[in-house]
Amino acid sequence: MVDIEKNTILFYEELEKKNCDYEKLLLISKKGIHLNEVLFNNENIKNHEYLVDISFYNNQFIYIRNEKQYLRLKSLLNDFLEPLIIFNNCFISFLLKETDIDFLQNFRCLYEPDLTIYLLYKHEEKYLENNYISHKVFNLFQPKGLQVSSVIYIFIHDYFLYENHKINLNSISKYINKTLLINMIINKFGSNKKILDYIINNLDEKVYSFSDFSRIPMNYSIDEMYRKYERNAKYKSIIDKYFGEPYYEIKYEVINDNYEERYKIEKKTYNNYNKDEIWFGNKDLFPRIYGILDNYNLYDESNNRYNYYKKQCEKFVKKYLNYKLESILNDPYKIFKISGKYRYNLTYKCMVQISFIIALLYNKAPLYIILTLISLSDFNYIYENGTLNFDLRYYEENIYFFPLECAIYDTLNSIEEFNFNSFVSVHKSYNCFHSY
Repeated sequence: MVDIEKNTILFYEELEKKNCDYEKLLLISKKGIHLNEVLFNNENIKNHEYLVDISFYNNQFIYIRNEKQYLRLKSLLNDFLEPLIIFNNCFISFLLKETDIDFLQNFRCLYEPDLTIYLLYKHEEKYLENNYISHKVFNLFQPKGLQVSSVIYIFIHDYFLYENHKINLNSISKYINKTLLINMIINKFGSNKKILDYIINNLDEKVYSFSDFSRIPMNYSIDEMYRKYERNAKYKSIIDKYFGEPYYEIKYEVINDNYEERYKIEKKTYNNYNKDEIWFGNKDLFPRIYGILDNYNLYDESNNRYNYYKKQCEKFVKKYLNYKLESILNDPYKIFKISGKYRYNLTYKCMVQISFIIALLYNKAPLYIILTLISLSDFNYIYENGTLNFDLRYYEENIYFFPLECAIYDTLNSIEEFNFNSFVSVHKSYNCFHSY
């Protein structure tokens, strides 16, 4: 018996004690264990802060139940490790109270905005007291497309943790190559035995392994898998073909010895998914929200010319913002009530987006919500020192890199009522009201 298996036995023996020693559990875990299940349901440790450490470093989902656990998680985050977090009500509540801009920027890099807007929207009616990601907000800021990694995370999060079985692997494989899909799931979530069992039950001859040793990696003993499926010849054969030994006893054998041919297969597979179909309006991928999303039919006749955008922005201000700025600032959702044509006009949509975000800033809404929505906006700007900063530097004099952004900034900067323009700033090299 190797050390990691001995450590695993010692870990569970300690965990099962009525008054287990948490320091000892953490020490054993750091030496290396086979943790192939979530710990957050275990009564002995589910409320302790070390649940975060042990789950974090063993690539298991973390369920935050108290402030100590949240602060522990916050202290462990860095640019290199991405924790598997369940977006439950407690965690979201702490995240929305967070004011540490550096932490939030880092967290936003770990969890892409197209993923978090969905996870926050899931809690819209049932969980959150302050409904910042409502149906209207989700509609306005929903991304045009999704990353494959985000689709997979949502699938795992909903299917295994919230038991939403309306979507399954076959639903997703209509749009994402099954080999790519399974390899990405295994590489990210393969430590979880429940998920691994699901994958084994859905493997077939067409699935190809992308692991470093031409095998799908396992995070615990292959002998345990043999014992589990010893009466099923099909599953044992699948294990033999696709799964290698754990990292400490790798057998250097490959399924396909032709490296160049294998590389071509991998490259082709990674690009084999339908980008246009991977969005929140896809019924197969997101049945829960299908049918309630607006189908935008945006037109843009500008040919990227500043003058066109500027006229559109000024028209929007005259029609929707004049004499209504105070009410919009006091009620962020007011902008949705007074402007209905943004579904058909790109400039109008961008103006509604930034008007809503300015109102959120004015009302001191959660910073994480603001950062997420900025990332999902249809034009380029960033949050900086409490304002929306437009970086509008241009390559040559009077030739602008972002004509739409220039037009939006110039228009907003001309509004003086209620200090509306105090929420926008610009890079110092920009000269306003130039056109081409």
